[in-house]
Amino acid sequence: MKRVSCVFPVVAALFSCAPNEAQGDPATTVQRYAGAAQAKDYATLLDLTLTYQASVERIKAGNPKALWKSQIGEYRERELAALTAARPNVWRQLLMGESMGRVALTLFPPEAAWNVSETRVRDVQRIGAPTPERITTVYVTTSYPDLAVSPAIEDKFLQKTIVEFTVDASGLIRSLGRVSRADEYWTKPYPASAAPFLASLYVERLAAANKWTAAPIIEELEALDWAAVELALLGYLGAARPEEMSRNDWYLVERVSHMLAAHRSPGATRLLVGLLRHDDAYCDLAFLDGLAAIGKAGSEEEIEALTVGLGRAILLGFTDRVDPECVVAYLAALRVVDDDRWLGFPVEYTGERPRADCTHDHDHDDGFSAVLDGLCEEGAGSRWIDAESPNVSEVRVWARTLAGCERYSCPADFLVQDVAVVGPQTLRLKGRQREVDMSERSFYRAVTKDRSFDLTLRATQDTAHPWVVREVQLGPWEAVQPPE
Repeated sequence: MKRVSCVFPVVAALFSCAPNEAQGDPATTVQRYAGAAQAKDYATLLDLTLTYQASVERIKAGNPKALWKSQIGEYRERELAALTAARPNVWRQLLMGESMGRVALTLFPPEAAWNVSETRVRDVQRIGAPTPERITTVYVTTSYPDLAVSPAIEDKFLQKTIVEFTVDASGLIRSLGRVSRADEYWTKPYPASAAPFLASLYVERLAAANKWTAAPIIEELEALDWAAVELALLGYLGAARPEEMSRNDWYLVERVSHMLAAHRSPGATRLLVGLLRHDDAYCDLAFLDGLAAIGKAGSEEEIEALTVGLGRAILLGFTDRVDPECVVAYLAALRVVDDDRWLGFPVEYTGERPRADCTHDHDHDDGFSAVLDGLCEEGAGSRWIDAESPNVSEVRVWARTLAGCERYSCPADFLVQDVAVVGPQTLRLKGRQREVDMSERSFYRAVTKDRSFDLTLRATQDTAHPWVVREVQLGPWEAVQPPE
C-alpha cells in the first residue's frame, strides 16, 4: 500500500496538537477532508492535518505569545503556497514524496465519486506513552468517470481504488494512501471522449522526449482520433520558439511536421512558413516537404514568405555553393501552395562555366551567379543579355564597361547582397558593383569606387543560359577610400 505518513519527533508529544479527547466521528472528519480536496478548500485541508497542527503547536512553544500571530501566519502562507503550486504536467500524475494535501488533491478531483466503505478502530501503544492511543482507519472507495480526471500511476490511469485514512484520537488526519491491491485501471481501447485529453498528454510527453523515446509516443498519437491529435500538434508547433530550440527540439518539431503533412493539415501551413522564416530553418527540408504534401492552403502572405526563402537559398550561392535540394524543395512547395507556373523556374545549368570571376565564386556551377561572370567575360555581346528586352541597348552599354578581364581578374567586381524572387520567371539581383584598379599586379587589387546595382533577370528554356539580364538600374559611383 502506498501511504503518505505524518511523522514528527517524540518531543512533539510535549505539545498538545489538539484536545486529547476525540473531536467527533472520524468518518465525518474524513468526509470533510475528501470534500475539501474536491472543492480545493486548502485551508480546511491544512486545519484537518495532524502534522500542520503539530507544527503550529511547536511554533507556539518556541516563541513568545506576541510573535504567535506573525510566525504562524508566515508558516500557514508557505503551506498554502505549497498546496496551490501549479503542476508542470497536464495529467494527474501521482508523484512520490508529495505532501499529504497534494496527494489528496490528486486522488479526489471534483469529478470523482466516493463513499466511506469501512471504519476500523484500534489501540496503538506508543513508546514512552502511559496509555494506548486510539487510532481509527477509514477506507474510502473512490472511482473516476473519465481518464482526464483519473490519477496516473506509471502511465496507467486509475478507474477505481480504495483510499485508506488514518485518524488519530485528536480527530486529525495522520496519514492517507492508496490500497494498491484495490487498484483498477482503465484499459485500451480508451473511450472516444478521452481523445482530447490523451492527445494533450502525449504531445506534452513528446515535447520532453528524444529521438529514441519519441517513436512509441507517436504510435500512441497515431492511434487516437485525428481531430484531437491535430489540434494538440498544431498547438505544439505554434508554441515552438526557434531561437530557444535545441537540436533535439528541432528533431521533434520536424517529426510533428511530418505527421501534420501526412494528414494534409491545412492549419500547419502558416506555422511551417513561420518556422522557415527563422535563420536556422529557412532551408529545412522537412518543413518544405511538409508544405508540398499539405497542398494548396497558403495565403498570399505565405506565398510571399516562400519566395523570400527561395531568394535566400539562391543568394547563398554567391557566398557559398547553392544547395539544389533546398531550391528544388522551395519550388515544390510553391508549386502546390501557389500554382504550377513554378515548374518553369529554371534550376538546371548545363553551360560551360565562364572563365571570368567577378563574383568570387569561380568554382561554383550554378546558372544564377554565372550571369554576372558571363557578362564580365563577354561584354556587350554577351549571350547572358535578354535580346528581347525593350532596354537591351541600355544593358549592352553597361555590359561593355565590364570587359577587360585578365585571366580570372576583372575590372568589375560584384557583391550580391539580395536575391528577390519576383515570380516563376523573374529574379532581381541587388548589391554593389565595385571597380578594381587593374594596374596593380597583386592578386588582391584595390577597389577604387563602387555603386549600387539592381538587375532584373528573365528565365529562359536554354539550360546553357537559364537566366538573362532584362533590365539594369545603377546608382551613382562613390569613391572608396583605400585601406590604411
